[in-house]
Formats: sequence, C-alpha cells, structure tokens
Amino acid sequence: MQLKDNLLWLMYRSGAVSVFRNASTRLDGLVKRTGLIPLPERGAMIVMLHQITEDSTPFRRGLDVDVFDAFCAYIAKHYDVLPLEELERRRRSGRVPSRGIALTFDDGHADNYHLALPILRRYHLPATVFVTTGFINNDYVPWSTRLALILEHAQPPDGPIDLDGLTLDLSSIDRRLAAQAQLGEHFQNLEKARTDALIDELGERLNVAVEEACKREICTWEQLTEMNNAGFRPGAHTVSHPFLTRIPVEDARREMAQSKEEIEGRLKTKVESFAYPNGKERDYNDAVRDAARQVGFSLAVTALHGVNDATRDPFDLRRVGIYGQLPNAIARIERWFYATA
Repeated sequence: MQLKDNLLWLMYRSGAVSVFRNASTRLDGLVKRTGLIPLPERGAMIVMLHQITEDSTPFRRGLDVDVFDAFCAYIAKHYDVLPLEELERRRRSGRVPSRGIALTFDDGHADNYHLALPILRRYHLPATVFVTTGFINNDYVPWSTRLALILEHAQPPDGPIDLDGLTLDLSSIDRRLAAQAQLGEHFQNLEKARTDALIDELGERLNVAVEEACKREICTWEQLTEMNNAGFRPGAHTVSHPFLTRIPVEDARREMAQSKEEIEGRLKTKVESFAYPNGKERDYNDAVRDAARQVGFSLAVTALHGVNDATRDPFDLRRVGIYGQLPNAIARIERWFYATA
C-alpha cells in the first residue's frame, strides 16, 4: 500500500495525471469526430463520503479536510459536478456529461456542516446528505461511530476483554484498530438491538462515556436547513439505520416513509433520493427496492463500487468511495473517466 501511495503521489506531483487527462480528452474528441472507434460508456459517477475530519485519528472513517478541499478544487476544475437528482435524470435520458459526477454524504455528521459546507460553497459545488432522522437532536449515533469513539478514548485495560465470544486485545492502538475491525465484522451479523447492547456493555467495561460526544456528532435541523438553502440537498437514510433485509418489509417501508416525511416537513423541500443503510449486497433486496419505489423516492444508492450506465436500475445505483491522500482520491475517479480502451 505504501508503494502504491508513493507512486500516486509521484504521478500527481510530476503532472503525469494532467498529461494523461489531456491526451485522453483529445483522443475522445478525435474518436467522436471520426466515429471510427466506439468509446466505452463512462456512465454517471456518484461519489460516496461520510465524514470530513480535522483531527487525524485512525479510528474514524473520514477524509482529511485539507484533502477534501484540494479534491473539491480539482473536481470543480475538471468535472461537471451536478446535483444527484439532476445527474440521475440525465443518466436516464442518455444525456450524462462526459465528466458528470455527484457528491453524496451518508448519515448527516456534524462535520458535513462545519467543515464540508464552507468548502462546497467556496467552489460552488452541490452535494446530497443522506439523513438518518432518528440521530438528530439525540445522543444516539451510528453504532460504528459509537464503537470508534469508545475505542479511541479507552485506556488500555489490564488484559484482554471477552465480549460475545470474542477475545479483544486493546493494549495498543494497532490492536484496538484490529479489535474495531473484528467487532465491525461481528456486528454485521447481529440484530441492531443486540449490537447496541454490546456496544453499551463495552463502553461500561472500559469506563468510557460517549453520550456528550455523540450529541455533537450529528447535524441539527437548523444546520440542515442552512445546508439545504446553500445547495447541500437532503436525502433520506431511514429513521434508525437498521439493516433493512433483517426486519419485516413493512417495518422497512415505515423506516423509509417516516424519514422522508420528517425531512420534507422540517426542511420544506421534496426528498427524492434514498441511501440504503450499510448498502452492501446483503443489505437490500427486491422487496426493499420495491418499498423504496412505493414510498415515493425516484432513486436509491448503494455502497457497492462502480459507476452507472443507462441500463442501471435507479434503485440500485453504485457509488465510488473517496479516501486516503489526494492522489489516491483523484485516482479513484480518474480511472473511470479516462479509460479509452
């Protein structure tokens, strides 16, 4: 990974990325004029983000604010950044710009308001934030965030801790990171109530109280209103962030409908888009997709990697996650738009 990162930095600093982009763009123009070689369809790209971080910590899945700033400057210069709903309408009609992308954020973390919004305003970029309404004005946040806060602030215990059949070594940062990954995988297979209870138990055993920190983690309705007025559009992300395939479909439909209705009522705007919680293949199915249609959404995004051609089901849209340092973030999008073979 270190070698790959170093190579990406070298390509970016040397200008090789710009040279390749310019050459590819000229080739695209030549091909379009002559019609000799059919170009592969780029499709519509939806960028997936969660948190923007100011203080680097290995326990939080976020993009450094300086990297995000530079990334936004880059895409503002080289790409057509559209509101998600507009990009989707163009995709369906076959009118996606050759470098058309949309930006999305999941969960509604407060740093989206404090750190991302000023940067988006500076570069005049639209974005969508998928809001989990039950987290707002509450001390309850995504279980992954609570787990990260506990492990980040815990003092090393005297020895390993047993939790739900797992033995956790928390004696160093590296071992706590390994425990975080281990617990994250374990919790994916549990019911939400069981996961919540185990995280509460872990916090108590490590003597870490995160309630006050949790209250600062999620945007308020006032902040979301300001974001909406500034072009940071809201989408729905359920009320309580459940695994939708593990609850009755009627409950899944209720989670979608209630989150949509509350956002529309409080922000006085239509909510067209939805993001499946977790968003992996096992987290949504035909019944969940049908429920999203019935509730009145016009599109739904997953966390599966890829771009979306004209044949893609609008309730099964792929996204491209952005992370790491700037060259890595840029490479994540460049590879889709300038592959001419």
